[in-house]
Amino acid sequence: MPEPSQSETKLVRSRRASREAAIQGIYAMTISQIPPDEALRVVLDYESYAPEALEYIKTAIFGVATRRQMLDDKITPLLAPGWDWYRVAILDRAILRLAAYELFFMPKLSPKVTINEAVVLAKLYGSVESARFVNGLLAKLLLQSPKADWSAPEEEEPVAEDEPVVPSDDEELEELVAEGTPQYDEMVKAGAWTLRTNDSDNDDR
Repeated sequence: MPEPSQSETKLVRSRRASREAAIQGIYAMTISQIPPDEALRVVLDYESYAPEALEYIKTAIFGVATRRQMLDDKITPLLAPGWDWYRVAILDRAILRLAAYELFFMPKLSPKVTINEAVVLAKLYGSVESARFVNGLLAKLLLQSPKADWSAPEEEEPVAEDEPVVPSDDEELEELVAEGTPQYDEMVKAGAWTLRTNDSDNDDR
C-alpha cells in the first residue's frame, strides 16, 4: 500500500505539540550531545508539522542551543540556596531553557502562556513537584525578562482544542502522572531516550 503524500498527511499545528517537540530536541542535545540540526531531524522523524509549527520548533531548538549558557546564567541565580543547576532533572532543565528562551527572545509570545504551558508540560511528563518548581522559578525569571511589564501586541496565543486539560487538584494530578498519558507513550516510542527520566547524574556542561 503506498505511503500517504505530505498533502494527505495530517499536519500538527498545536503550539503545545510544537513545544513538546522542541523539548524533545533540547533533551536529545543534552543526553546524546548532538548538534541542533541532528536533534531537529530526530524530532521530525516521528511527526509531520504545519509550516508555522515547524518554524517554531526549529527556532526554539537552534535558539536554545546557541544561547544555552546565557539562559543557564539567567536561571541559575534563581535556584534556592544550595541547589546545583546540573543536579536538576534533565527534563526540568529542558522545559526551563525553552521557557526562558521564549521570555527573552520570542517577543510576540505571551509570558502567561509561556509559563502556563511550561507548568502543564512539567505536570504531564515530570511530576507535581516538577510543576511547582518550574512555576516558581519562571515567575521570578519573568520579573527579570523583557516581558516583566507585558503588554500584548495582539491576542494572546490560543490553546488548541485537542490539547489536554490538566487538572489543578494535586491528587488528580498525581493520578494522571502515575497512569501516564497517550502523549507520553508516543514520546517513549519516538526515540532511544525518554522524557520522563529523573537521571540527574547526566551532565551537559
